[in-house]
Amino acid sequence: MARTIVNLATGEVTYAEDIPPYVPTPEEAAAAQLAADTADLTPAQFEWLLAYTGLEDVFTGLTASSKAPQNATYAALKADRRRLIYKLDLTLAKVAAFGPQIAAQYPSVDVSETAIRNAWKLATQFE
Repeated sequence: MARTIVNLATGEVTYAEDIPPYVPTPEEAAAAQLAADTADLTPAQFEWLLAYTGLEDVFTGLTASSKAPQNATYAALKADRRRLIYKLDLTLAKVAAFGPQIAAQYPSVDVSETAIRNAWKLATQFE
């Protein structure tokens, strides 16, 4: 593959033949894949995740059951649905905080970290 190289200091142009393209190391490739799999989600991607996992009903139910004036949990849950980006670590923490309540009220919904991470990975691909 031929490439053109420009020396920015001197303006000298060099043409190079057969420079191989950059190939990332296995560690770099793994890091890039991890970053892609755990990327922040858009609101549409997060809604896809909720629908796909069954967490939509969980989220709606938790919000409804905590509804009361001056209830910080209710206010936080309502605000969470209006975020501009969604972060995996915050989502996992929120699910863990409500874990016992979710297990009692929604036993058929898998809220394990593995299930959420797998669904998150799929949601990052939704456009």
